Amino acid sequence: MQNKSVGYIRNQTVQCDYISCSRDCHVDNTVTAQLLKATTIENSQIDDLFAKIKSLEERVDQLELDRDEASKELTAMKTPVVAGEKVNQTLHFDDINLEDPDFDLEAFNEQLKIKLAAEAGVDPDQIVIVDLAQTGSVTARIEIKYEKSADAQENEEIQARKDAFLEKMNDTSAVAETFQELGGVQVEEIEAGVPITSINAKIYQLEQALALASGANVEFQKSILIDDYKLVVEMNHLRILRYDHDIGSYVGGTILLDA
Repeated sequence: MQNKSVGYIRNQTVQCDYISCSRDCHVDNTVTAQLLKATTIENSQIDDLFAKIKSLEERVDQLELDRDEASKELTAMKTPVVAGEKVNQTLHFDDINLEDPDFDLEAFNEQLKIKLAAEAGVDPDQIVIVDLAQTGSVTARIEIKYEKSADAQENEEIQARKDAFLEKMNDTSAVAETFQELGGVQVEEIEAGVPITSINAKIYQLEQALALASGANVEFQKSILIDDYKLVVEMNHLRILRYDHDIGSYVGGTILLDA
């Protein structure tokens, strides 16, 4: 077809090298072409397809985030002790009711973690909400991890942030001001200098404590944990170890017992 207007073509088969259309081209049946270029294609099926592709991309991104988070948690579970310390804290929220059907638990947890992270000077992923207990209001048990690094100056900054946080949490007026958007809040308990241990290590310590509390025979036990101290039996040697918070590991000596 030559490069000129042909007017309207209806009910005909048209064969040509190219079609140049300055405005609209309406085809009722089929267009077969080796190459079709268009600035905009209006089609509900194509729009629906793009929407589904975008939804799949968002789901894949979320799955990757969940995978990375699960990988971090799994690594933390397998690592017995991490260099550093944690602060155990118990907070009481007067105006929170977990049984309220309109209460958004996920939003509350996220808000609490972000607020604590900002005040403690750590990343939100270093905040662990261990438990939320319904007590007419809510009691929250929380762990705040201060992991050490290989840089001495950075460790001094971490210690300074922890000290400032502890000082603030021991000031009732500062606590009330810090958490005012969550209603009345009191610090019931706060404990610093606690070793950062994995879930597996906590389970082991719990088993040891239950065995001792129940009066179980410890004849075949190879080690016992008492606060920061660990007693370990190796052959005919007794090792007495103490957890050193500065280096994040157990240190101590060995006693040779006479037969």
